[in-house]
Order: sequence, then C-alpha cells, then structure tokens
Amino acid sequence: MTTGLGWVLSDELIAANSSKRVLLIDANLRSPTLHQMCSMQNRRGLADVLAETLDPVEAIQHVNDGLSLLPAGGFGGVRLRRPRLEKMQQVLGALLPLFERIIVDAPAVLEYRDALTMAPFADAVLLVVQAGETSVADLRDARAVLEKAGGRVAGVIMNGGSTAASPMAGRGTPAAALLETLSGRTGA
Repeated sequence: MTTGLGWVLSDELIAANSSKRVLLIDANLRSPTLHQMCSMQNRRGLADVLAETLDPVEAIQHVNDGLSLLPAGGFGGVRLRRPRLEKMQQVLGALLPLFERIIVDAPAVLEYRDALTMAPFADAVLLVVQAGETSVADLRDARAVLEKAGGRVAGVIMNGGSTAASPMAGRGTPAAALLETLSGRTGA
C-alpha cells in the first residue's frame, strides 16, 4: 500500500485551505515527495529537526498564502524510533500554535512502523489507497494495525481510478465504498 499523499493534494485542496494556515510535514523520510509537489528544496527539513541540528521554524518553507511545508530533509532512511518520536511530539507541540491544520505524510503503514508510532498522537488518520492496487484485505489490515496502535482512522482517500473501475463499483463514490468496507458493512 502506498501513502500517496503527494498525489492526493491537488490545487483545489490547497485553494480550499488558502484562508487557513496549513502546514504539510513530510515524515516519509525514506521516500519524500511533498517537496517536489510544492516545487521546494529538500536540503534541510524534518530529519535535521529530529537530529536537533535545525530549529523546526527555520526548516519551514512558505509555499503560498496559507500553505507551508516542512520537507523531509537530507537524511534519507531515518526512522522514527522512540527518541525521535518523542522529539516529533515536541516539534508538533511547538508548531501547533502557529498553524490551524497540520497534515503529516508518513510511509505506507503496512510496510513501515513510522505511521504506527505517530498515529496515537494524531487527531485523525486518513488512509490513502491506490485504486486497482490496494486490496480490501490490505485496507482492513491497515485499519486494524493503526487502531491497535491507538490511531483513530477517520476515513479513506482513494487515489486514482474511478467508481466504475473500482472493485466496489455500484456502491456510490469510491470513498463511500471504502468507508463501508472499513466499517465492515459490506461483504467485500
């Protein structure tokens, strides 16, 4: 399962939040993409902040009115182990007063533990799934491990595809079908 947040964030979403102060944090330290989506640099960022070599506010880049980015930074392959997780909590605590919304992109939940270690501290978790690639079993497994870790799964975003192409076609929108599946209300 891929996280795919970079592909989900569209001009419409960014425009809809332009009246809010929104911070995107690229916590996908193994394979960061948000800096490319925002046409920003990735030389310094979250990895540097977690290593305590850079202040979080100094690492933030202004994308447009209301939207800022804390890119992953230069240390590829960094994982959020206990000391870094505690530092991540401190960073989020320091940044919360500066933004109305903070959106954190993490690696795929079934491939890496990073999202599981952060999930209990998020107000909500959105699963991003790829149409035609993410199985219903993987979706259920992802929900189960996130909930076991203390995460609150608020919904699912289907990336790519259409309702007609979905294996859950005929159940409304792809997101509605996935939410039905997640809640266990269907036999899929």
